[in-house]
Amino acid sequence: MVSNSLSIDEILIINDGSTDKTLKLLEFWASREPRIKLISTEGIGLVQSLNLGFSESKNNWIARFDADDRYEINRLQKQRELIGGNVSVIFADYSMYLNGKKFAGTIPSPVNHDATLLSLLNSQQTAHPVSLINKEKFIVSGGYRESEFPAEDLGLWARMSRHGQLISSPENLFSYSLSKTSVSAVRRKQALQKKEEIVQSLLPDLKKIVCSQSTTLSIFNSYSGLPLEAERKILFIRNLRSFKNTTGIKTDEEGKKFPNFYSYLIFHPFKILSFLLFQIKRKNFRKAT
Repeated sequence: MVSNSLSIDEILIINDGSTDKTLKLLEFWASREPRIKLISTEGIGLVQSLNLGFSESKNNWIARFDADDRYEINRLQKQRELIGGNVSVIFADYSMYLNGKKFAGTIPSPVNHDATLLSLLNSQQTAHPVSLINKEKFIVSGGYRESEFPAEDLGLWARMSRHGQLISSPENLFSYSLSKTSVSAVRRKQALQKKEEIVQSLLPDLKKIVCSQSTTLSIFNSYSGLPLEAERKILFIRNLRSFKNTTGIKTDEEGKKFPNFYSYLIFHPFKILSFLLFQIKRKNFRKAT
């Protein structure tokens, strides 16, 4: 965090009822780093801790830094370059490690707003811990909601998408540690149920995007020349298929069939195999929790 931050930034730490030596370590660090603002609470939970952090922050852009993950030292520099008046949230590509050690694969981000909104169907390309969030749009959107936990991030993205753009940096700036004791692992079934509810609320917005043939073609072609171009296109196709399976809609507003990208997949069998292996690793890891 120190490497990523500027002199005008603050480092806000929520210590939510830790019972080990965490508080002493944080107090020691805070005594030597004037940018740190340390807030201790008594086990109020994730959602309330997140909302507290936003309410106590003095700046308009809030970057998540989770304690058990790793970040590139240029993470905020790259994300700051994308800040704009109509931007709600900025994400980035990321790598996933099982228990922080075993490399499982890299997830390329959707980059532009329409593709990001579509990716929420599978909620895999918008990693919560690497988000850079516009506080003004966060407040207008209603912040994090207990009723959406443990899919509170997905619910927030859905609501913030109506007040500004969801975009990302096409660079790997974050290493996500998937732990057997994480909230996403322990409450997997509950998270999936909440996800289905949130996805249903998104469908009207998604129909406006996907039912326009020119929009889907534009998104697909926008990845040309970017790092992990083939992977981004494959995931976009996957998200497009998820939309079809969810809604049953197979044509645009003029009755034309959606663009068929399957021929593209044929030319990248190893890319697809790599992605499938990643899915299997993650699924098996979660089954073992």
